[in-house]
Amino acid sequence: MAGLGEALHEIMACSRITHKTKSTETLEKWDENASRAQATLKEIRPKLKYPLWGLDEGLNIMTRVPDWNTHYKNDPELATQFLDKADALRKELDDAVRISYSTGNPPSRFRAWRVSQAVAAITKFRDGTGQKKG
Repeated sequence: MAGLGEALHEIMACSRITHKTKSTETLEKWDENASRAQATLKEIRPKLKYPLWGLDEGLNIMTRVPDWNTHYKNDPELATQFLDKADALRKELDDAVRISYSTGNPPSRFRAWRVSQAVAAITKFRDGTGQKKG
C-alpha cells in the first residue's frame, strides 16, 4: 500500500512540474520520474484489484495522467483544468485506500462511487476537449 500512495503522489507531482517547466533538459528528467511512477502503479494495480474492489478504473486512469498531460502542453488553461481533475481523483483514491487500510475492509460502495465520479469527470473533460481540438 505504501508504494501505491507514493506512486499516486509522484504521478501528480511530476505531471504538475512537467506542465510548468520550460527547459527541455528538466522536462526529460521529470518525464522519466513520471514514467517510473507509472510503471510502479501499473505493477501494483493488478495485485490490488480485489483487495481494493471498485477502485481499479481510477488506478487505471492515474497510470495515464502523465501521457494525457502532454496533450495539453500548449494550452496551460486546459492543462490546469485537467490536472485539477486528476488531482481530485488522486484525493478520492487516497481517501478510499486510507479508510480501507485503517479498517481492514474493502472500499465501501460510497467510496467506490466517489472514485467513479472522479473518473467520469476526467473522461468527460477529455472527451470534450478532444472534440474541441480535433
